[in-house]
Amino acid sequence: MASETIVPPITRTTRRLSRVEKLGNSQDVSLRAEILSFLTELSAHQNCGFTRMHTIHKFQALLFPGADAWLKEENPSFRSVLALGLLSIAVLSVQTFLIPNVWFRMALFYVVACPLAVITIKIRWSELVHPEWKHLASGPVAAAILYGLGWAGFSVLGLLLPELQQQTKDIYAWKDQVGTMFALLLLVFIIIPGEEILWRGAITVPLAAAYGPITGSVMGGVVFAIGHIATGSLLVVMAALAMGTFWGLMTLRFRSLVPAYLCHLLWDLVVLFVAPY
Repeated sequence: MASETIVPPITRTTRRLSRVEKLGNSQDVSLRAEILSFLTELSAHQNCGFTRMHTIHKFQALLFPGADAWLKEENPSFRSVLALGLLSIAVLSVQTFLIPNVWFRMALFYVVACPLAVITIKIRWSELVHPEWKHLASGPVAAAILYGLGWAGFSVLGLLLPELQQQTKDIYAWKDQVGTMFALLLLVFIIIPGEEILWRGAITVPLAAAYGPITGSVMGGVVFAIGHIATGSLLVVMAALAMGTFWGLMTLRFRSLVPAYLCHLLWDLVVLFVAPY
């Protein structure tokens, strides 16, 4: 049986409209009724798409109140964001081979990358780093939720891909590359602030301004994950994608980097030093 060629409703309607001019009045009434039927069908499809978009918009407005107006003012040059993202990924990849110690590598990178991000990406940085009481409370709560979700995901991953779970031994070995106190200082003052300023502030916020909070957060998570490919650990890349998206959503929800910073910091400290998965 030959496959039927699918013609979009708008195309079929246009063809029939062109035929009306060529037909006599005897066929005009019935053909107009047929055209009206097609127009009704087209309108139904359009209304369905509009309803879906309206539902998505209402959902985003509920999760991110006031985000639309705020993001309109946080819209730097897309070329600058793209250049910063590509440069960051390239430098991190090169550093992975040049500097084996992950702590020194990350610290050196963010000491240079953060000032560059603040200078080149024109957003309201002072507002993003200004702490409020709700930020201080939401960060630890989100960290507890994230730890629970991570534990559940890690357990499922161990059942489905046990060989991937074995990579945790290499990841946990990172903390032995430097002393515990030195690692804590780097996490608190350089690495975690650097990751939030660069990936959430300079990358995710502009992407959200261009594509919306949810899509922008996912895209920011993807870029964050690509930046971790050079580690050679699929587990790290998957975690960066999930966590990066989560912290991006937090940043946009509270319009601040502070909650994501606290959540990120507490999650890292617990997973690395207190209660590993």
